[in-house]
Amino acid sequence: MIGASERTRTVDTMDRSGAGKRLLICSAGVPHERDGASVVLFYHYVARLKREGHVIWHLLLLDPSWSDEAVDAYRRKLGSPGTFDVVVIRATAFYRSGRLRPHCDADAAAAAGRQARAFAPQAILCFDILAAWLLDGVTAVPRIVWLGDLNFETFFYHSLYATRENPMRAIHLPSNWLSCRGWRHLYARVLSDVDQVIVASHSSERALGRLGVVAEYEPYPWPTAATTARTAAPPARPSFLFFGQLAGLGSRSAFHFLMDKVFPLLRERWGAGGFRIMLAGRGAPPDWVLAAILDKPEIERLGFVEKLDDVLAICHAVLVPIDVPVGNRSRILTAMAMRSLIIAHANTALGNPDLVDGATCYLASDAEDFVSAMAAAVDDPARRTAIIERAFRCYQERFHPERATSRLAKRVETLFSRSAANASA
Repeated sequence: MIGASERTRTVDTMDRSGAGKRLLICSAGVPHERDGASVVLFYHYVARLKREGHVIWHLLLLDPSWSDEAVDAYRRKLGSPGTFDVVVIRATAFYRSGRLRPHCDADAAAAAGRQARAFAPQAILCFDILAAWLLDGVTAVPRIVWLGDLNFETFFYHSLYATRENPMRAIHLPSNWLSCRGWRHLYARVLSDVDQVIVASHSSERALGRLGVVAEYEPYPWPTAATTARTAAPPARPSFLFFGQLAGLGSRSAFHFLMDKVFPLLRERWGAGGFRIMLAGRGAPPDWVLAAILDKPEIERLGFVEKLDDVLAICHAVLVPIDVPVGNRSRILTAMAMRSLIIAHANTALGNPDLVDGATCYLASDAEDFVSAMAAAVDDPARRTAIIERAFRCYQERFHPERATSRLAKRVETLFSRSAANASA
C-alpha cells in the first residue's frame, strides 16, 4: 500500500469547555464555495454547520493533486481558533479496487483513527464512502454518512461504456463485475451500523436497500447565481447548450445518446446546418466524440465558459440526454437556477424526482421524444416560459443552499441528542 502522510495540528487549541458540540467531519478534497463538484456542496454544508456554533475538526483526505495553498485558503475562509480547525491526511492513493475486494491505505486509516480519538467527537459526519471506511469502528459515537454516486454503480457503467466504445474491452467485464461486487460488500459492511445514511441520488435508496442498508434521499445544496426572468427571445435558428464535466459518466452516457440516436433525427427535422448545439464545460470530450463531430458543423465546442448565463441567453434549452440510470446531475440544478429550459432523458428523474415532464422540464425516454421536446422548446415559447419558472421555484425550495443545508443541520442535531442520551445512560 502507498503510505499516507499526516499534517497534525494540536487538539488542545479546540474548545473543551462544553460551549460547543464537538463534530468531526471527514471528506475527500478541499471544500470550495463555487469551484468543483462534490467539494462545492461539502463547503456549503460545512459552512452551515459552523454557523450552528459547533466545534468542528475537519479531516481532509487529499491526494497529490491538491495544493497546500488550497488548504490554506479553506482554513482562512472558515477556520476559527478554538472552534474550527483542519487536519490534512495525504496519500498517493487512498484505496485500490482489487480483483475481489477494495483495499484502503492502512497508514491513512491509522492516521484518521488517531485524529478521531484525539478530538473525542460527540458526533461524526462522513462525506462519501472513503471517509466512512477510514473511520469505520474508530469510535462508537453516532454518525451520519452522506453518499454521492455509488462506486459499484459508477465503475460498472464505465466498464459497459468502455466495451461499447471498444468491443475488445469486453474481456474485462467479468473482473470488473467481481470488483463491483467487492465494493457492494464494502458498502454493506461499513454502513451497517451507521445512524443515518443520506444519498444525493434518489435511485441510490433502492440500490442500497438491496444491500440491507436503509438510506434517505436528500436534495443537496447547489449554489448558482439566480437570474431574473429572461425577456429577450432566443434566435430564430434552434439553438441548444450541452454543458458539464465532459469526461464524467454523465457526459459519457449523454454523448452516446446524442450522437448515435438524437443527432440523425435532428438533421431530418431541421436539415443540415438548420440547428446549433454548443458544447461547454471542463475537460475534453472523449476522442471518439471529437472524431464524430468533425463532419457535424452544427456542434460547436466552446470549452470552459466563465459566464454561462451569456450562452444560456441565446439558447432555447439545455440538453441533458443522460440515459445512464444513476446519479443526480448538478448541471440540471444549474440550469434550473439560471432559468433555462431542461430537456433530459427520463432516466435523470430516477436520481432527481423533482424532474417532472411538462412541469419542471421536458423528459424523453427515446430519441424521437427527445427531438419532439427540442422542437416544442422552439415552437411553444409560452409553455417554455411556464416550465422554466416552475423549475426555478423548485430549485429555490429544494436545492438552494439555505434550504438544503438546514435539513442536514437538523439531522446533525439528532446525533448530538443521541450522544447525550448515551452519555447519561
